[in-house]
Amino acid sequence: MKKVDSAHRLLVTALLAGVVSGCGSARPSEMDLATIIALDIASSPIQDAVVWTIDKDQQIWSHWLKGSGNSMEMMATRPGLSLPWGDSMWLWQPVEHEQLLCDCDAWQILTDERECPEGVEPALRQSAQLVDLVSRQVKDVVPLKELPDEAWIQLGELNGQLVPIASVGQYLFVAQREEGQGCDARFWSFTNQVVVIDLEQQQAVPMVTAEELERIRTREQRVAFEELQHDSIRSADELQLSGIIPFYDQQEGLRVSYQFTSRLAPEATTTHAESVQRAVTIPAAELPMKLAPFADVPPIVQAFALAVWQDGRTYFGGWVPVVGSVDRIQSLFTAFSTSASISTADE
Repeated sequence: MKKVDSAHRLLVTALLAGVVSGCGSARPSEMDLATIIALDIASSPIQDAVVWTIDKDQQIWSHWLKGSGNSMEMMATRPGLSLPWGDSMWLWQPVEHEQLLCDCDAWQILTDERECPEGVEPALRQSAQLVDLVSRQVKDVVPLKELPDEAWIQLGELNGQLVPIASVGQYLFVAQREEGQGCDARFWSFTNQVVVIDLEQQQAVPMVTAEELERIRTREQRVAFEELQHDSIRSADELQLSGIIPFYDQQEGLRVSYQFTSRLAPEATTTHAESVQRAVTIPAAELPMKLAPFADVPPIVQAFALAVWQDGRTYFGGWVPVVGSVDRIQSLFTAFSTSASISTADE
């Protein structure tokens, strides 16, 4: 088992189709912040916030913003995803696990197809942890998913991705996908979903209530069925809500989209085309109740997001307001700025 810098993870493009268009190369620290339209930053109760971005190399950067009068200053930037909540500064830490799969060449000559000689080159599977940069405690937040025994018997190829795609306040949204191919040429789709991590609880949580889910089924899910229009899907009931993706719209503020997929994983199919889950993303009519407290985006975050859009080469991932006593904010900033690039007034 080995840890991997989250800056090197690939985006799950199948989950983010149309959502993260515009990812690019420039780090926000290189942007001309003088182009930011004046916002009423001085009167906002939120004067500190942590935001994060993804560049064209799919590298994640975290940035500490601070209001200064009616302008915004970027106080520090660090690689990877670091998000404050409460008294903690949580670092997203993917962990890779090596898994030996079947040697398909050797399997082809066996008389007992249930036997599977282990191959030499391992596949890599991913889990994830949160590491508190203040207390150094470690929390496992996305464990390895159990795969069916039937698949492991002859599985010769396995591909997976686990990557943050958005965050709003205490909630981090992580795309998780895993699929593979057996030596018998069957394709497997194991996981295709968005996991929501609550920084306060340091664990995965449901984003919508049972009542909200029922409304989504009678409203957005029916729209999704009409959008898909595929022979393999006979009714809206065959769809599942597999992801909630928040985003910040320049005109409308905080919004979310719901991703619906056509089939529960895992399932084996005889062709890769059949194994690909039909998916569609539908704009939500309203915010989930858990996101309502974050509907008013702080002006310093709006200013930063505007700079990102004007630059056009970087994806804006999300934000967390930093609140509390002066001592708490200073403690969090100290943890964040360790190994970070510190901005100064002379730069």
